[in-house]
Amino acid sequence: MRNTEAQNLGKSAIYIDGSDGTEEIDSYTLEGTKCLIAFENNGKTYSCQ
Repeated sequence: MRNTEAQNLGKSAIYIDGSDGTEEIDSYTLEGTKCLIAFENNGKTYSCQ
């Protein structure tokens, strides 16, 4: 996983439908209060708060 912001995600994880999807993240960007996450497997970007 590579990040586009200076943030340490060492203690963070992304869960998708109850499964750890952290290793599938290609990149993320913080925009205001939202985090935009792009996944390797489909190239789509998802927004979360």
